[in-house]
Amino acid sequence: KCLHYTALHQQPWHPFPELFSYHPNPLAYIWYDLEREADAQGYELFDIDRPSPNFEAVLGRNDRDPAVPVPIDDDLRERVDRSGAESVLLVRARGAEPEWGGLDGRAGASIFTLEPGKGWPEGKVDAVLAAGLVERIPPADIPWVLDGLFARAQTFVEVRVPAMEPEGLGSAEWWRKRLEEAARRHPAVSWQLDIADLSAPIPGTRVRFRTERIASADAPRVWALVDGDASGDAQVQRLASALGWGFETKRLAYNLRDMLPNAFLGASASHVDADRSSRLDEPMPDLVIAAGKSSAPVAGWIKKASGGRTRVVQLGHPNASFDLFDLIVTAPDHRLPVRDNVLHVAAPLAGLD
Repeated sequence: KCLHYTALHQQPWHPFPELFSYHPNPLAYIWYDLEREADAQGYELFDIDRPSPNFEAVLGRNDRDPAVPVPIDDDLRERVDRSGAESVLLVRARGAEPEWGGLDGRAGASIFTLEPGKGWPEGKVDAVLAAGLVERIPPADIPWVLDGLFARAQTFVEVRVPAMEPEGLGSAEWWRKRLEEAARRHPAVSWQLDIADLSAPIPGTRVRFRTERIASADAPRVWALVDGDASGDAQVQRLASALGWGFETKRLAYNLRDMLPNAFLGASASHVDADRSSRLDEPMPDLVIAAGKSSAPVAGWIKKASGGRTRVVQLGHPNASFDLFDLIVTAPDHRLPVRDNVLHVAAPLAGLD
């Protein structure tokens, strides 16, 4: 059976996002499920033994092009030293001569040059640093190269790359998404992406994205925010319970500032009546689950108070900037657009067994 997408705003691909607001097609799960299954199994169309048809040609052409330097930061060198890493793999593409900041001379460091017909080095190392690499190969080969970096790292991956475009392919945001995709298959590995944004108003502006994996034998600390709304509270507690980590219920009551729109409140707890609410004291949680208009600013405030460490899951329409949340779980009746941090589900989380 062939399913054809005819409604432009419901296609599984999203061209011209600046012109259209996309909403999920009810049959899109067929493709997304197949994609998730392939991702979980580590499937890639190409790999180091079978790169894309253009791999050798593009790599050879870039041999003759001067590399775009992305300077190494002093704090990266210090981080490698502080981590006690005994082995470091420095990865580059053929023809690139990146700056390693002296790391290539430290004990336990080795350099691997990616070129046609050459396999990855055997075994794992503590840290993998890559420069003069992913920007010098075809886009079709980037997924398997990034996966190879993560597969060889015990604790940490750092990638340096120039961003040549303000948006889309080759932009800073595009590179961030590629690193996040690769990191999902290696959840124990921390990573850092250092970008020299050549498309910024000040060319060469440094942009950094970083995710720390904290090894802990303890289950994540979870707060479930409830405020007396029966439907929202039931969904919050249902999800918190389903995670299986245990959770603390934080009951919220509000003052007159709750009448203000969330766009005015932002990430704030100023509309919370402290005398009638649970205390929101340190240590801040690893995860906050909230639902409804009133608790959304509080969840954002908790994330801000934790220095960005707390992850925030908002159920239903947030009535606030999507940027406040790591994940928004929404049903079709809320008619939220497609975004990277929006998960569309078929029905509310509570009341279904």
